[in-house]
Amino acid sequence: MNNGDKDILRAEEISDVVINSLPGVFYVQAKTGNYLRWNKNFEKVSGYTADEIRRSSPLQFFDAKDHVRIINVITRVFEIGEGEIEIETVTKSGLRIPYYFNGKAVNYEGQECLIGMGIYISERINAEKKIKENQERLNYHINNNPLAVIEYDRDLRVTFWSKRAKDLFGWTEEEVIGKKVTEFLVHVDDAVIVTESLLLLPQYNISERVPLANRNYTRDGKELHCRWHNSFLTDEEGNIETIMSIIRDITDLRKAELQREEMANDLIKRNNELEQFTYIVSHNLGSPVASLIGLADVLAEYDMDEAERKEIIKGISSSATRLDGVIRDLNDILHLKSGLSENREMVSFSTLITEIEQSMPEYFSSHKFVIETDFPVQEHYTQKNYLSSIFSNLITNSIKYRQPDVPAIIKIKSELRDQKLILTFKDNGLGFDLTKTGNDVFGLYKRFHFHVEGKGLGLFIVKTQVEMLGGRISLSSEVNKGSEFTIEFTA
Repeated sequence: MNNGDKDILRAEEISDVVINSLPGVFYVQAKTGNYLRWNKNFEKVSGYTADEIRRSSPLQFFDAKDHVRIINVITRVFEIGEGEIEIETVTKSGLRIPYYFNGKAVNYEGQECLIGMGIYISERINAEKKIKENQERLNYHINNNPLAVIEYDRDLRVTFWSKRAKDLFGWTEEEVIGKKVTEFLVHVDDAVIVTESLLLLPQYNISERVPLANRNYTRDGKELHCRWHNSFLTDEEGNIETIMSIIRDITDLRKAELQREEMANDLIKRNNELEQFTYIVSHNLGSPVASLIGLADVLAEYDMDEAERKEIIKGISSSATRLDGVIRDLNDILHLKSGLSENREMVSFSTLITEIEQSMPEYFSSHKFVIETDFPVQEHYTQKNYLSSIFSNLITNSIKYRQPDVPAIIKIKSELRDQKLILTFKDNGLGFDLTKTGNDVFGLYKRFHFHVEGKGLGLFIVKTQVEMLGGRISLSSEVNKGSEFTIEFTA
């Protein structure tokens, strides 16, 4: 053997060592399909002997259902130069083993061949399967709990939208992926605070984070109150990569809280009114009662002539009349506060004014006044007798407290503003000095003009009835220029 032959033999030995040391399966396959070379791992994994491999074709090592895939990938290698596939190889004993195969087209010993390797991927597949199972389990829990789950990136663009999120807000996952939550989900007035709160999450420990309460829209335009519990992941530099929000619908809870607040405020208001009412009543009852007692004592203890007796009896009668008036007022007020019913109807403002004028023809015919109306909103669904009393008191007040020798001009207007009905009653009368009167204008037995007869009940009744109808009333006024009462109802 010459030196050239020795070098070739030595090269082949080195090549065999290298090939057999490869961790996977190695093979050289002729274009005709027969194997020209392979490593020991090929024999070990497949369970076939060298002679059996030499006489076999590639299809022998795969299930019949996969033959088309094998033929296609081999064809692709010889057409474009390379190819790969993940597939189960079948051993001589029938064991199925997952492998990743790749191949390249080469010229080997003067003929066109495929040189390839196979790598055992069972561990990777098992790991992927485990990950998939865990992901499916997690998704099941996410999609079958009562809370919505949303995930989004650092720009607040949605990357995950749970089934419960779809049920709660109405949008499908396909409709929201890639959209900013602040552009379609978060209420426009809450968008800034939500954005700032989410992006500042890394600055707080878990124990320091508080749920983010905000208002959210639904697909059909409804508004929900929700509470977001947030967590986040950061990159190596500490920048937010993703944020996950677990969202609870607290609309009913929020309504209950508001109702409790309203009830508490109403109780406080009623208590204050009761205290004021008690004070005023005791004062107004006390004076005539004290007079009656005093006059009765005088009548019983002293001798007097007939003229003096008549004067005492006249005083007793006057005090009794005053006492009767107070009692009647109290009865009217108590009836007023208990007179609200569920019998509501559509009430035309123009018709209401006509009916008020017709109900008091002598009063209206004996005074100079003009009523100007502007009713873009022509009617309101309410309790008619209360609204009639409100209109009547405000109109007669404007007439009663007009400026001397000046006809009363009363302008009544309706409008819709921010989904609320606004009624305004404006006159050119005597007006009020609000710096002195303040809220006492609407107080019980409060009077500020004494040149005409009155009790100080009218505006108290108006305010009470407005509030019992769910509205509120306010006043702007200047002395000798007139007054403007503004009433606001839910439309």
